Amino acid sequence: MDGYTVTKRSPTGAAVEIRCSTHSECTWGMKAVGPRKDDDPIFQAQFRNHLQESKVPDARALGHMRRARS
Repeated sequence: MDGYTVTKRSPTGAAVEIRCSTHSECTWGMKAVGPRKDDDPIFQAQFRNHLQESKVPDARALGHMRRARS
């Protein structure tokens, strides 16, 4: 999927970790509990959530105020 890249793979080549590649210097990432396809629906849904949350700079994340982005 456009917007994130696979940063870690299992020995069989399946994706186990992704990172945002849409925003420069973004630290968002996700680790999967098991091997997944690169275009797994879970990865895609979580990435869409990240994109929505990044549109609102003062949104609360997991009950905590977000850090200011520069």
